[in-house]
Amino acid sequence: MTRARRRTRFSPPAARRGLAIVITVIALATLATSPAFARRPSSSSGQPENDTYIPPRTPAEAAFERVKLDIAVAVRNLAAQAALRVTRSDPASVDMLCISDCGGGGGGDGSGAGGSGSSGGTSGTTGPALTVVLEARARRQSTSFWCGPAAGQVVINYSRGYVFSSLNGDATTTNWKTQDTIAGWMKTTESSGTIGGNLAAALNRPDAVLKPLADWSYLYATNADGADMHAKIVTDVWKYAMPLLIAVKPHGADADYFLPSWPKELQAKHWITIYGYDGLWDGTDYPQVYYTESSGNGGKGPGSYTVGALTMWKVNQYNAKTTVW
Repeated sequence: MTRARRRTRFSPPAARRGLAIVITVIALATLATSPAFARRPSSSSGQPENDTYIPPRTPAEAAFERVKLDIAVAVRNLAAQAALRVTRSDPASVDMLCISDCGGGGGGDGSGAGGSGSSGGTSGTTGPALTVVLEARARRQSTSFWCGPAAGQVVINYSRGYVFSSLNGDATTTNWKTQDTIAGWMKTTESSGTIGGNLAAALNRPDAVLKPLADWSYLYATNADGADMHAKIVTDVWKYAMPLLIAVKPHGADADYFLPSWPKELQAKHWITIYGYDGLWDGTDYPQVYYTESSGNGGKGPGSYTVGALTMWKVNQYNAKTTVW
C-alpha cells in the first residue's frame, strides 16, 4: 500500500475535506499569479486610461517630425482633391494628381520593402500609391497586458526581416527579440499596460527597429481627425515602407464602431499595428486599413485583419486619438 493510499485510508472524512480545500486554494492562488492564467489576453487593458502625455522632442526628432507632417499634409490635401473629383464624376485618376510638395523619393530603396502594390514615388511628381501592404506578421500577446510589446514586436520583426508566420512571440528563432525583452524595454506593467511614450522610445533603441533612414524615429502623437490619422498611415507605409502603431478601444460598450477582431464588447484600451492601406481617405469605410491583432475575442484571435478607414478612426477616437508613427 502506498503512502498516499495510507493517508487517504486512515484520515477522517472531515480532515480529508479540509486538506482538499487547502490544496484547492493553493492551486488557485498559483494559477492566479501565473501570467499565462492571470486573465485571458482579451480581458485586460494594455494602456493607461489617460495616456495623453506627449514626450518632448529632441531637435532631431522635431525636425524629422516636421518633415513627416509636411508629407502628411500633402497626402491629406491629395485625398481631399481626389474625393472632390469623385463627387464631381471627374474621370481623372487619383494618382495623376501632383504631390510634388511631398518632397520626392520613396522610403528605403523605393521598392516598397516587401510590400504589395506600388511603393513610394521616386520622381516626386505623382503619388502616393493607392494600395500598399507591407509584409508584416502578427504575434500573439504572451500575457493579458502585453498588446504593446506584441504590436511593437511586429514592427521590429518586419524591419529586421523576420517575416515568419508563427504567432509565437516568445520563440527566439522567429523573432528578433522576445516579447519579454520588449516588455522590459517598454516598461510595461499589469497595472498600467504600455504608455505610448515608452512604446516609441523602445522602438527607437539601436537594437530594436532597423531604421529605413538615418534620421528615422517613431514619435508618439495625437491625430487631429480621421483624415489626419489616415494621412499618417499613408506617409509611414507608402513613403517610408514602415508600419505604425495605433491606440484603440477595440469594442467599447454600446459602440457604433468596433474592430472585426473584437466582435464582443469589452472595456479595454489596446495597441495594434497598421501595415497597409487600400485607398485614400474619403470620410467613409470604403478605404481599407490593414492591421495585426495580438488578442481578439468572440471567436476571433491573433492574426491579420482589414477594416474600413472610418471605423479605424472611430476606435482610435474612442481611445485618446493617439498613434506611434
